[in-house]
Amino acid sequence: ARGLIAPPCYIAAMATEGTTLSQRKDHSIEASGMSPIFETYTVETAAPPAPVSGFRLEVLPDDKKAAGPGRSGNGNFVLPEFAVRVLPAGGGEPRGVAFSRATADFSQKDWAVAGAIDGDAKTGWAISPQSKRRHVAVFECSEPMQFAVGDRLVFTLDQRFGNQHTILRFRLSATS
Repeated sequence: ARGLIAPPCYIAAMATEGTTLSQRKDHSIEASGMSPIFETYTVETAAPPAPVSGFRLEVLPDDKKAAGPGRSGNGNFVLPEFAVRVLPAGGGEPRGVAFSRATADFSQKDWAVAGAIDGDAKTGWAISPQSKRRHVAVFECSEPMQFAVGDRLVFTLDQRFGNQHTILRFRLSATS
């Protein structure tokens, strides 16, 4: 059965270039403050106890400001790389999660979501002209994963496209 696992317990959310990331009550993370040309968001969560076959990334508009889900002037973003690492509870060597496929409810022409997992910083997921609305991407693991108690997940959203095309608000979850 495919289904969403409970929203993650965020341990930390950080940005490398000065953006402030804050968790909201709806388990989303919102970017504010500086809007640098390039940015990388890193979110650490507790690994879920259930088996995982993929991860979901929701990008969300800011209804109060009629903006987003990207921070650019037109509400777009570009996500060149989406990655997940597992930090073992016992302190062993972190391991990357391999993805076999990425799908999204919408991708901009020539900016398909599969570009976010292809290892090429010149490709990525974008959503113009469908900004100012929620979009969802699912990143399927190459093989199902089971985590040990105390394992942590580190999500990296590398937004090194430029031109302030970073994500305004997003939510992460796991799926089985």
